[in-house]
Formats: sequence, structure tokens, C-alpha cells
Amino acid sequence: MTFVLSQIFGTVAACIIIASFQFKDVRKLLIMQTVSSVLFALQFLFLNAYAGLACNVLGMFLRIAVYFRDKNGGLPGEKKGSTPFASVWFWAFCAAFAVVGAVTFGGDPVELIPSVAMIIFTYAIWNADAKFIRKLNFFICCPMWLTYNVFNFAIAGIVTEIFNMFSVALSWYRFYFKKNKV
Repeated sequence: MTFVLSQIFGTVAACIIIASFQFKDVRKLLIMQTVSSVLFALQFLFLNAYAGLACNVLGMFLRIAVYFRDKNGGLPGEKKGSTPFASVWFWAFCAAFAVVGAVTFGGDPVELIPSVAMIIFTYAIWNADAKFIRKLNFFICCPMWLTYNVFNFAIAGIVTEIFNMFSVALSWYRFYFKKNKV
């Protein structure tokens, strides 16, 4: 029964995150991905895949923090226009993902994949550039999560990452290539 529940939560999360890449506005993309993080966390809970669970919960808070940055892109304590590397919040999230990797590591290198993927995603999302987020997701984060999902038999997660990559490619066409052909 827990496997079935995991796939149900994963399937709903998949639908939401796949749709998220079709929003050109970063804030809308973040809202959709926050909801999907909660559902993917539940999927990994039922699969006993704790690295994926913890990274999705922390990823939810990351997306919420980025969503609430001020109009200049800063959180409390950040200087106006600071780069990710100058942000204490950026480093705090990266450290938290590293701690998740260390705590959930049981000897299998696959267990480190979610933490590494989320550190890279943190860098992408901190730039608040939807095009940059899509690039890092397509070339790095999606393939890493795909690998983790395969090893944990997270069927909905596998399908999600394949569709995420397709969705990102479709959004590139819609927002950048098709626009230039008109």
C-alpha cells in the first residue's frame, strides 16, 4: 500500500512540476514547485528514500525564501544586488543540503545525489533568472534526480524528470525560439 501511495503523491507532484516550467514568471514557477516539493517529499517518505524526502522538504523552504525576496532580489541581511556567493542565506541553504547529504548517507553514493542536485539548484534559483533555472535543471539537476529516482524505483519521479526535460525544451521553444521567428 505504501508503494501505491508513493506513486500517487509522485504522480500529482509530477503534473504540478511539469506544468511549472510553462510559466515565464519566476514567482509563479516557484509557487508550483513549492507545492510539488511537498508532494515529492511524501512520495519519498513512502519509499523510505530519506535523502529525497529531506531535500524536498528543504527545497520547499528554499523556494519559499526565494519567492519572498524583495523587489531587488534580497532577503533580510543581504546587500542590494548581491550575488549568490555574497548571500548568507544562499550559503545557509547550501550548508543545509550538505548536512542532509551527510546525515542520510549510508554508504551508497546514490544517496548523495539529491543534496548535490539541490546545491546546484540553489545556485540556479538564487539568480532569479527563469532561463538560467531552466538550463541548470535541464543539463544537471534533472539528470541527477532521474538517476536517484531510478535507484529508488520512484516511477513517478522517473517520468517527472523525463517530462521536466521535455517541458524545459518546450518552454525554450515557446519563449525564445518561436518569438524570434515571428
